Amino acid sequence: LHSNPGLGGTSRQDSMSGKPIVEEVDELSMLGVSEGLVGIARHMSVGVLRLSLGSCMLGNVATTALAGSLRGRAMLQELDLSDNNLGHCLAEQEKNDPKAQEVCESLCNLICECAGLRRLSLALNTFRDFEALQFARCLCREHRDAKIDLAANQVSAEAWEALEFVDSLDQQQAADESTAASGSRRARGGLAVGFGSGGPVGGGAGGG
Repeated sequence: LHSNPGLGGTSRQDSMSGKPIVEEVDELSMLGVSEGLVGIARHMSVGVLRLSLGSCMLGNVATTALAGSLRGRAMLQELDLSDNNLGHCLAEQEKNDPKAQEVCESLCNLICECAGLRRLSLALNTFRDFEALQFARCLCREHRDAKIDLAANQVSAEAWEALEFVDSLDQQQAADESTAASGSRRARGGLAVGFGSGGPVGGGAGGG
């Protein structure tokens, strides 16, 4: 289902260029999209290991519903939700979208209840510092083996420095615990920091 904007948008033809233009549907229509995605998720085989829904224009409402329907899937290892208009509206930099917090909470619950999940891609969305810190807290407290990719979101350099520091402390704790437990070190998940031409970006990071 990757790169299928028809899931969360409608398309029309540009009168000048003749090229298709994908537009996000209104909230009422999105409720129907949510129901459809939930139906797909409920009827998927329990053995599905990877679900790729990147670039589908799902938005916060549909993704919140989808995450709820995927909770408890022990076999799911990878979920790609990159480039899906998740987070806050870029046109309203000073306002916080409550639906961004709702989808963040729903995804954190998904992480906690999918024991086999190892990678969640949320790259190319518009999550901000608050959500990034929420994801980091979830990984540290509930699911240290998972990795979240937050590349190219709206996360500040200061927040990434804080996340990097917390991750280093978590790695040190892992080393201390493994030493105390006969040297069997458990892999740790987390959020790493990188700086590209577009500003601070985060990628999934794992402990050794």
